Amino acid sequence: MEKKRSWVKKFDSEAKSIQPAPLTEILRYAQRRDYILLGLGVVLAMVNGAITPFGSVIFRELSNTLIASQASFENGTFDVEAYTDSMLPYAYSYALLASLIFLTGFTSMSCLLTLSERQAYEIRKRYFAALLRQEMAWYDKKEAGALTNKLSTGVDRIKNGIGDKFGVLLQALTHLVSGFIIGFYYKTSVDVNVCNTRKLNPFLISSCKLALFTLIATPLIVLSLFGSIKMLVIMTRREMLAYDEASAVANEVISNIRTVTSFNAQYAEIARLNNFGYGDRLKYAQKMGIKGVLITGIFTGLYTFVIFGSMGFVFWYGTRLVLEGEITPGTVFAVFWGIMVGAIRFGQAVPYLGIFTAAKLAAGEIFQIIDLEPKIDCMSPHGLTPSHVEGRIEFQNIHFYYPARPSAQVLNGISLTVNPGSAIALVGHSGSGKSTLIGLLLRFYEQQSGRVSLISIKLKKILYIKQYTIHLFFLFFSKNLFGTFDPTRELFFSDLNIEWLRSKIGLVSQEPVIFAATVEENLKMGNETLTENEMIEACKIANAHDFVMKLPKVSFSSF
Repeated sequence: MEKKRSWVKKFDSEAKSIQPAPLTEILRYAQRRDYILLGLGVVLAMVNGAITPFGSVIFRELSNTLIASQASFENGTFDVEAYTDSMLPYAYSYALLASLIFLTGFTSMSCLLTLSERQAYEIRKRYFAALLRQEMAWYDKKEAGALTNKLSTGVDRIKNGIGDKFGVLLQALTHLVSGFIIGFYYKTSVDVNVCNTRKLNPFLISSCKLALFTLIATPLIVLSLFGSIKMLVIMTRREMLAYDEASAVANEVISNIRTVTSFNAQYAEIARLNNFGYGDRLKYAQKMGIKGVLITGIFTGLYTFVIFGSMGFVFWYGTRLVLEGEITPGTVFAVFWGIMVGAIRFGQAVPYLGIFTAAKLAAGEIFQIIDLEPKIDCMSPHGLTPSHVEGRIEFQNIHFYYPARPSAQVLNGISLTVNPGSAIALVGHSGSGKSTLIGLLLRFYEQQSGRVSLISIKLKKILYIKQYTIHLFFLFFSKNLFGTFDPTRELFFSDLNIEWLRSKIGLVSQEPVIFAATVEENLKMGNETLTENEMIEACKIANAHDFVMKLPKVSFSSF
């Protein structure tokens, strides 16, 4: 239980540290075409929302005509042809309005969805490159599953936040604003005549008076929206972190499935579901998700209750105004459809605020990693790239501990010299620092003190073989002197270009990894300039040539 509380507190602490990215930051990789798509999508979405309430204007005139026709029918003066002619303009108006709503809605959604897909592609590409750029010390403090989860789920959240859901929010907001404007300022000739007859200001009476009455519930609506957004931010942060942690646990098991299988530990891993691993994190994420849904439901319910409660008051007060002769019955319906339906539509879009919030939070996390500058930048073009050196490698008074475990000193003042042409074997118990020396040589890590240097050498290859607790690495150096380097010159590893350095060192680990790529791509992973003959020779040295040649549809000329 104490352990569970610790990672729950960790979620809360990390959740508070996540800063949502603004919309302009989410579109940081947008190009001219993307801005055109965004502009069209936003403008057309707003046009779509703004013209939709004009259906209430048509409905007002239609209602007045229907009421007048009913009266003429009852007193025996009803004219079928006149009635039909009076209905046709409304039918045409509705058809035109429907066409405009369809065209603007379809085009705006298409633009925004295209924009979101393009941005998702750019973000994924840069995020993946940023992951490959980071140093080993950074990975020691991270969970691989959580990082890869951001590549899929995190980017999908961003895509949803700037896609069609964003367009729906814009449509709902402009629908509400347009509905209020129509409710306040649009009047029929009958309404104006009533105001003129009574010497009243038409902007302070009739539909304006009724529209003001609908604003009684505005404070409650604003509070419900604000409360839901505030709580959704908290719940979404925690849910995202919990799912990242759960993905990390699952990824750990699947990535090491050979080890799990070799120990027949499937049941033990399944048991972790009931302990403090995958299952508990999923339950926590589920709990946060349910809380978020409940919060959305409560505030949406409150919002809907206020809206429908207001409907009754609108019709009651509108009936009074009709009986007093201030407005027509059609105006009551127009105000209702113009304002209340706009409010209802906006209320239906409230849950999308959570999606937009999740997009900003996910972008904040992902961009934080993209912008992270590693201390050991393997992609930096800077650094020395000597081509004519030979000499010895020196480890001088090296002190090192892994950043993830600063209390465990791995190397404590070790010094070591490797002369050209020599073969060195390091023997020691597990955790004594054998692999760490290779990590420092390859600059996977940076020592806390001391230095690793090259004394005027041309480094050709380091072969590292690990067998149980005995580590053998062989250093082969050219016996021919190239160039005119000062024989006493000392080059620090920290001054060398990392790509150049690692291309000169060959590493064979205990558990080699073959990537899901062609044979050629795997062979060229460390040296892209390999020729076909060199690749064949490498396969023969590794006793892989016969195996490779037996693969279906494989030849060295078609790797």
